[in-house]
Amino acid sequence: MSKIGRNDPCHCGSGEKYKRCCQQKDEAAQRLAREASNAQLRADVEAGQAAIAEQLARSQQCTQAITVVLELIQARNFTQAETAAREHMERFPEVPDGYDLMGMLCEARNEPLQAAQWYRQVIAFIRAHPEVFSAKDETRYHRRIERLDPTNAAL
Repeated sequence: MSKIGRNDPCHCGSGEKYKRCCQQKDEAAQRLAREASNAQLRADVEAGQAAIAEQLARSQQCTQAITVVLELIQARNFTQAETAAREHMERFPEVPDGYDLMGMLCEARNEPLQAAQWYRQVIAFIRAHPEVFSAKDETRYHRRIERLDPTNAAL
């Protein structure tokens, strides 16, 4: 359908020129539709920005929690490190870092078989989320397991 011109007969059938009949009403309706569309677009953008800010804050909290556990392991405060690592697993179940931290803790405690078990859980997590992790990520943990538990590395 072609655009109606200002001097064309009005589409409503009144016989008047469009500019003297329905043009203002049609333009007002188009303006309202544009404003509503823009308002929805602004709301969608703001919601997206809020979601990104929330994800960023959660990521920063996760990183801080990891740092705390690593510092506790380094200070050889193993009891607190284990508590913090387990809290990390509960608080951030969407990442395998808690299992990794527990593996590192067991290595620091000189418990290689337990460490290997925790790293196997990291591998299981990686396999359950192939859209996020690569084969390279899994290989890194296989190497750790082979070093810690060479007799059962394939498990």
